[in-house]
Amino acid sequence: MTTSKLPVFVISLKSASDRRKLIREQLEKLNFEFEFFDAFIGKNYADNPAYYNEKKALKAEGRKLRAGEVGCALSHTAVYRLIVERELPYALILEDDAVISEDLPEVLEKLLPYLQGARIIQLERCDIYKKSSTRSLVKGYSLVSPRFIKEGSIAQAAGYLISFEAALAIQDINFPVYFPADNWWHYMKVISFSGIIPSQTLIRQNENFYSSTEDVRIKRSFKKNSILTYIKHGFFTYTFLGRLIYKILHPIYKALKKQREIWNTVKTRNETQS
Repeated sequence: MTTSKLPVFVISLKSASDRRKLIREQLEKLNFEFEFFDAFIGKNYADNPAYYNEKKALKAEGRKLRAGEVGCALSHTAVYRLIVERELPYALILEDDAVISEDLPEVLEKLLPYLQGARIIQLERCDIYKKSSTRSLVKGYSLVSPRFIKEGSIAQAAGYLISFEAALAIQDINFPVYFPADNWWHYMKVISFSGIIPSQTLIRQNENFYSSTEDVRIKRSFKKNSILTYIKHGFFTYTFLGRLIYKILHPIYKALKKQREIWNTVKTRNETQS
């Protein structure tokens, strides 16, 4: 199967006309055939234990999931089931805020032979990886094996390839939902992962968009992370002591930040008046 026949699913809210327009223009320019998958609206499912397991989320993630995270995870899981139902050998899954490099078709041609067995190839970011695993592809892109999957070194899910075997293996693991769609480490025991470098050059998320499935307006960060970032993230996320410290200090930090914003607003107003 060539990339011209590669199944492409774009996860998008049915109402997200602006996003759909932008992603459609990109894919049509690159001659991809694709279909939109209508995303789940998280707030319609977050209170339903048939779709969201809060108790399990608290144990696995150390916190409750936001409604938008529930909707996003349900959407990705539904696409996995669709791949299995249609018996597709592999597929490209995109979110509607993806910014796609014009090199994508050429790189995908080189990647498809590597999509053997139960495997996901993350196209968006892979900050920390095993140097010895590097496999050159085309135009300076390389396929690598990521490190620190548990801490999120390939986190985010704006664009990735998935094989039929991988979709089959994970289609029921996160249902009812108890972790975000891009917390890939929950799948480590049943599938293998690869990533693309340079990080965030093949696919990245549009910095002008907020998460369309979130109930709060949280803008994503796209800076490249260091190994210290992942160690810190792992400590505050996956250890009891780290979560306890975060629980105590985070409200204090938020209060100080809010006070500083108020002070800056007053200062600016006074300077304007003077």
